[in-house]
Amino acid sequence: MEKVVLVDLNDNPIGVEEKLKAHREGKLHRAFSIFIFDPKKEKILLQKRHKDKYHSGGLWTNTCCSHPRPNESLKEAAHRRLKEEMGFDCKLQHLFSFIYRTDFGQIKEFEIDHIFVGCYQGEVKPDPKEVEDFKWAKINDVLKDLKEKPDKYTVWFRLSFEKVINLLKMLSLNFKEYQKLSRKTAIYPDKDKNFIFPALGLAGETGEVIERIKKIIRDKKKMEEEDKKELKKELGDVLWYLSQLASELNLSLEEIAQENLKKIAEKYNKKIP
Repeated sequence: MEKVVLVDLNDNPIGVEEKLKAHREGKLHRAFSIFIFDPKKEKILLQKRHKDKYHSGGLWTNTCCSHPRPNESLKEAAHRRLKEEMGFDCKLQHLFSFIYRTDFGQIKEFEIDHIFVGCYQGEVKPDPKEVEDFKWAKINDVLKDLKEKPDKYTVWFRLSFEKVINLLKMLSLNFKEYQKLSRKTAIYPDKDKNFIFPALGLAGETGEVIERIKKIIRDKKKMEEEDKKELKKELGDVLWYLSQLASELNLSLEEIAQENLKKIAEKYNKKIP
């Protein structure tokens, strides 16, 4: 009997339940969806769910979907299910999660869906009991088809695909693109003639990084993975304020990085590849 992990709205586990019962009663539970792209990220691997699936049968969707088992991490479950359902495995990255709720008659989907992405180029051997068909489809064609024929696709795929694509584009940004995009999110008094605001913000966020490290050393004596995740967020805020300060001074963040690399190379008499 397959079981799912019940969670609260913050994705904290609160129990387990038999899978079909959880879906019939509409209990919030943990799930994941995998999106596999070709190495150039021009195409996505889609699957057509088997017509006899307990819901959304015969619809096109992302590469693979499922639920982690009790005492199984999301990443372990994602790799396991990708191999079981599509016949291959590859490196996966957790991108984001979202909550969605929809009814399919007697079946009620209420999930915190964790999105994983990866790249693959090779043979695909789907389980015929799970997958009716599969195809590599151009991203722009899928986006267009989702608008013109949304009923061909699963609910969760319709809700998440465009966000997945937008986030992947952001993750591939260089410094120049990051500076341009982050500037659009900057809202503060006298923008474009106020370098003091981002300068103070930069100092404040840098101080928060130092304060967090101090607490880790004081309270834990060692750096744990959860600490690194939080520090990554704080360092992202440092980068944002640095980018705004550079923009206020009419400096290119990319050129700043290049100049710094040159300085390092000259100092250590090393060539930067």
